[in-house]
Amino acid sequence: MLFDWLSANGVALPSSRRRSAARRLTAWWSVPALTLAIASATARSADSCHDDPRFAQFDFWVGDWQVYMNDKPVGRNTITKDANGCVIREHWVNSGGTDGYSLRYFNPLADRWQMLWVSDGYSVHTNGGEVRPGEMLLSGEIHYFGTNVTTGFRVRFTRNPDGTVRQHAEQEDRETGAWVVWFDGVYKRKADRGNES
Repeated sequence: MLFDWLSANGVALPSSRRRSAARRLTAWWSVPALTLAIASATARSADSCHDDPRFAQFDFWVGDWQVYMNDKPVGRNTITKDANGCVIREHWVNSGGTDGYSLRYFNPLADRWQMLWVSDGYSVHTNGGEVRPGEMLLSGEIHYFGTNVTTGFRVRFTRNPDGTVRQHAEQEDRETGAWVVWFDGVYKRKADRGNES
């Protein structure tokens, strides 16, 4: 096979040396290729976030959810782990059909979770917070596109004993500095609510 390739690419080898040259070239090429393949596989497993338990701290939020405020449905949210468990992706659709997306990940360099949310009308960027088992607080800023206003924002996710998750978000009043409730909802797994959509 190697000899055929050499011949097809204009390399002429005398017939008495064909077998010997092909053997030497194959042996020369196999050692570095095998070494590179082993090193590459080792590097992938050593660099993977899949086995780092910090990347699993937010797993309680992963799933298909129906979201309620005051026991009334306000939307649905699909939360998935992607990139071999390295990022959490959110797709929110409210009851009016408006949607939004977020990416959340653990940043090992900063030793904290970070989030970017984008929707029609505003974006949220968080750069850390508190993590406890079954609870996460993310703090950052919300920016409104239309008014070009940016203010403080924080959101807490809490896993409840019944398997639901509470999301409680607040934004800072720029004039008073007080924190005002922005969203307070309960996530119930779709399987727990029958076929509601």
